[in-house]
Amino acid sequence: MIGVQSAQAPSAYESWRAGTSVDRPNQTTIEGLSTGRAFDLPQRMMRAGLHDFLLLDDAEIRSAQRS
Repeated sequence: MIGVQSAQAPSAYESWRAGTSVDRPNQTTIEGLSTGRAFDLPQRMMRAGLHDFLLLDDAEIRSAQRS
């Protein structure tokens, strides 16, 4: 499984990569993992299940969404 998060709200991605929770600005218009702060329970779940985690620009996510 691969996680995807907006590069305009990278706290979950950067926390997953660092192995510890970090706060980052949340400046995205995309829903889902749009948070400025990582939380321990979701981070533990992602570390247990994700093979990789990607950051994409909001425009890239919007272009992949169905109308």
